[in-house]
Amino acid sequence: MVVNSFSHLSDVIQYLRLIKHPKNFEFCAIPQLMAIATLVQLYNNPLVFTYVVRIRKGLACELMLNCSDIKQVEYYFCLFISKIEKKIPKYSNINNKHMQELINNIKQLFN
Repeated sequence: MVVNSFSHLSDVIQYLRLIKHPKNFEFCAIPQLMAIATLVQLYNNPLVFTYVVRIRKGLACELMLNCSDIKQVEYYFCLFISKIEKKIPKYSNINNKHMQELINNIKQLFN
């Protein structure tokens, strides 16, 4: 499910870049940042099956307070993408390869 979610991330970033009004931007950016932060917590985490996995309240507050423009949002996207990239297992299977391809494609959007 996380890999499937990442397949939509480039569209999310492109859409956020089109929003000009600051309040509309924050309204759209906050849930997207919360979602990717949650995906980082979920990816390759066995606690998902036995425990409630959430982002910390402090991180949620930080994201809400620091998402007023696209540069800040892109910073957090890059941060979360790099965290997820570190969690990709070294052994090779189709999902791991696909996830790495998606991450590489998303990174190209920020260059």
